[in-house]
Amino acid sequence: MTKIVPPQVIITDDTFINIPTTPTKISGADIFEIANDIILAKYPPACVVVNEAFNIIQLRGKTDTWLSPTMEGAKVNLLKIAREGLVFELRYLLHQAKKSNTSASKHNILFLRPEGQQYVDIEVTPIIIATGIHFLILFKEGSMYADKARSLNNQNRLRIEQLEDELTQTHADMDSISDEQEAIFQELQSANLELLSSGDEMQLINEELETSKEELQSTNEEIMSINDALSDRNDDLTYARTFTDGIINTIGDPLIILDENLKVKQATSGFYSKFRVNEEETEGRYIYDLGNQQWDIPALRTMLENILPQQKVVLDYEVTHIFPTIGRKIMCLNARQLEKMNGELLILLAIVDITDKRRIEEGLAEVEKLFAESKERLKLAVDAAGLGTWDYNTLTGELIWDHRCKEMFNLSAKDPITYERFINLIHAGDKAKVDKALKNALAGNNGGEYDEEFRTLESTDKKFKWLKFKGKAYFDERGISYRFVGTSLDISVQKMLDEATIELLKQKDDFMSIASHELKTPITSLKASLQLLDKMKNAPVPAMLTKLITVANKSMEKVNNLVEDLLNVSKLNQGQLHIHKSIFSIVDVIDNCCHDVRAEGIFTIKTTGNKSLQVFADAGRIDQILVNFVNNAIKYAPQSKVIIINIEKKDTMIKVSVSDKGPGIAPDMIPNLFDRYYRVDKSGSQYSGLGLGLYICAEIIKKLDGQIGVDSEVGKGSSFWFTLPLSE
Repeated sequence: MTKIVPPQVIITDDTFINIPTTPTKISGADIFEIANDIILAKYPPACVVVNEAFNIIQLRGKTDTWLSPTMEGAKVNLLKIAREGLVFELRYLLHQAKKSNTSASKHNILFLRPEGQQYVDIEVTPIIIATGIHFLILFKEGSMYADKARSLNNQNRLRIEQLEDELTQTHADMDSISDEQEAIFQELQSANLELLSSGDEMQLINEELETSKEELQSTNEEIMSINDALSDRNDDLTYARTFTDGIINTIGDPLIILDENLKVKQATSGFYSKFRVNEEETEGRYIYDLGNQQWDIPALRTMLENILPQQKVVLDYEVTHIFPTIGRKIMCLNARQLEKMNGELLILLAIVDITDKRRIEEGLAEVEKLFAESKERLKLAVDAAGLGTWDYNTLTGELIWDHRCKEMFNLSAKDPITYERFINLIHAGDKAKVDKALKNALAGNNGGEYDEEFRTLESTDKKFKWLKFKGKAYFDERGISYRFVGTSLDISVQKMLDEATIELLKQKDDFMSIASHELKTPITSLKASLQLLDKMKNAPVPAMLTKLITVANKSMEKVNNLVEDLLNVSKLNQGQLHIHKSIFSIVDVIDNCCHDVRAEGIFTIKTTGNKSLQVFADAGRIDQILVNFVNNAIKYAPQSKVIIINIEKKDTMIKVSVSDKGPGIAPDMIPNLFDRYYRVDKSGSQYSGLGLGLYICAEIIKKLDGQIGVDSEVGKGSSFWFTLPLSE
């Protein structure tokens, strides 16, 4: 097998490479190493090798761009021939590489050349050999980042920033060197003084050493015997500590070891399992802070801080407390205060849970079990009904609310609650009533039962809730209440429904009254006309006959319009108001509407605007709307004898306006004009009608994909308008 030997590579001053064209074949060489050698010889990177003093050892490639030209083989310091702007960066990167013993690099460094400013990427790699540390510095042309250029506006500012960084680093180096020189100076002064005094002392020491040597020999013998004794004592202490730890870890009952500051040093496994805590959240903690401060018990404080320091030993000290995680517990505490030889105090606190014992003694074990089952069933029922529960201990004043009860008052689960705070969360109008009812129940009135509805305080948006509280007070044999429990229910929705029902019933009664009145008037007029016609049927008077027939027709028309409005509203409610769309000329519908108004000759209807527009809508319903608008203009503006109907194009829509020069409409009435049953009351007198006409018009326009509205100014008239899609 043969291998190709790379030809000799000659590096000139200009780093050009001359390679013979005819390769030599040899055997045993690695083709990849040969290829690497050729590439490195032909395309050497621009780099320089320096020693620990930054003196140049070797130059590779063309480095004139970043370093000033130097004589070949000259021992020149790198920092002296670096281009302007690179000295600071090279010193910093060399320091970083030396400090971290890893490569350090920086990109887009601005520096100056005679031709102008340029950028370079520099990477410094430490090389550690037996003779010391060296550094390989690689140069590569760089380019300035666009965002850097934008932030600094121009290269001059970038150069200023680089010089400022270099100045800052130089100041830091000078400060560091100054501090080191000051420290060295101080050490030299101290060493000088010590040397002066050491000469005198050495003579004395030599004399004392001879004496001490003899004493040391006897002392060493004593130390050997003491070491043997200490070793035995350490073995005993180790055994005692192991024995004590074994006892503590074996004890199944809760036991805590406290230091003199009442911080837990150690606890038994029985304590952790009994009170459902772990070592991380127990050891080193203040005893009153354990378990989210559930051990901050007044009786325990009294025993540890008042009784134990005086008596040193406390036996069978009973404490009753309700723990959030494990419930109510009756504990028998035994404490002993110990004092170590170094003066440190330790407190042994043994805890015996006698809750079950007391329950058995009082015959409550079975009752508690049944009560727990009942409580669980009650909780399920309460949760299903959306109820909150509360429990008030009248003897201690403790009030407990569940999370649902607190939610009703916008409180979080962690917010504390008292009776006084509860009363203050009630609406001012109901506060006295609720307080009185609660106190009556606690006094035994109504068998101690409580049932009251009230409002909460108003929120920031002026809203409040309606709540219903029901409860039962329990009394002992002396008739003194000791417990008051109950439920809470948010009845805001029910109250709203009740109020809405009442309002609907009121609207229904008002509507029935209005409808009865509106129907009664034309029917009475029609009946009177028919009665007169009946009396004069045998001897009719032509003039009177014509007048009575006209009155009867008008009354019948009013009845017909009222019935038609009622039928239209009924159809709207049932979704049966049918729309039949077609393309027609809007001016034709306008010209053919309101024949009775035109025939009377009292009012003039003028049509203006673009009369050539066509729409895609229901011609019959548009006629109904125009008649309603014109009749309203006549009804509410009888002094305006000219009614103008204007037609105009608005983008892809047509706008039709019916305008009068009447008294106009008050601004506060305009938003309600198209509501159902809304009737205008002007100057204390109500106009006839059911308040359904404009509501029906608005619903029709909505079904025709248009809009409806009114523009009015008091004293200047009104303009009712609607828009419809143009025909395509």
